[in-house]
Amino acid sequence: MENSSAKRAAYKEQLPKKNFDHASSWFAVVAGLASILSLFVSLDWFPKDWVGVVYAVSVVSLLLASLSYIVVREQQKLHRYAQAVLHLHYACHIARDYVAELHLGQEPSLDELLSNIASSLANCFTLITGKHCRVSIKELQKQDGDNKFLVAVVKEDILSSKRRSVAMRPMSLHEFTSLKNIFYGLDGCSRYYLRNNLIREWRIHKYHNGAFSIVGEPEIRTFLGFSKVVGWKLPFKSTLAVPIRFQYGDGIKYETTPENKPSLQGHVQDDYWGFVCVDCESSRAFDGRYCPELASAYADVLYTVLSQTKSHMASHRRLIAFPARVD
Repeated sequence: MENSSAKRAAYKEQLPKKNFDHASSWFAVVAGLASILSLFVSLDWFPKDWVGVVYAVSVVSLLLASLSYIVVREQQKLHRYAQAVLHLHYACHIARDYVAELHLGQEPSLDELLSNIASSLANCFTLITGKHCRVSIKELQKQDGDNKFLVAVVKEDILSSKRRSVAMRPMSLHEFTSLKNIFYGLDGCSRYYLRNNLIREWRIHKYHNGAFSIVGEPEIRTFLGFSKVVGWKLPFKSTLAVPIRFQYGDGIKYETTPENKPSLQGHVQDDYWGFVCVDCESSRAFDGRYCPELASAYADVLYTVLSQTKSHMASHRRLIAFPARVD
């Protein structure tokens, strides 16, 4: 166990740290703007003949086009995804060691593994977005009855777990718009749920979070015909949630109940463990093309870990051995 932890720590030391590679791009932007402004410092330098004017306009146009390309590329942050590969490899690496130790009859710490994977994902998304991101792994628990499910936080990234102090009990799946939409495939969320402006979603009655019952609901105040949402106490404004599951064939199909609500007939419970949630303190944080796929890759790693844990434990105990917490 100690040897495994030492190797894991040594591997983690080689992960990429925060760098300033993007600074060169912004330096190029400043240099380009300075070049353009230098043409207009003195009108005496501005060409008088039409050939000189065409040349000056061409130079300025090329500079503006180059600056626009740099700004767009920087906003896409695609170069940061290259570094995300190392974080994902780290998660796969420690998951592989965990499964290997299970097969050898050892008792590796699942709690420590989940914490490291959650922290790896949080660091990865913080690197990509340039904003602080937090990660929680949530377990789906079945209640008595066919259509009753609870959601409980199993593990959070290390930094978030240190900052939180208010205990949160397991809550109904229906208390969380993001998780409910994924579970039932509502509102086009069969694979993931991504919203970059939760305040707006709440305002138009399309978002709810069970944590509101603890921290309090926000309010809408109107002044001189203008309304504004105040009292937003959730520590995030953008969220991405993906399921920890594996589907056979064409996936899970749901039937419609007389109340026009989806039923759970045909649902494979053993292959649906829960959810991975990535939250960001800023709006417009997540890219809709790449971020869901990256989070899903981590979810696939977690599915392998959890399914192997269940297969190799003589008696399957609950994954939750500690109170879940929320701000």
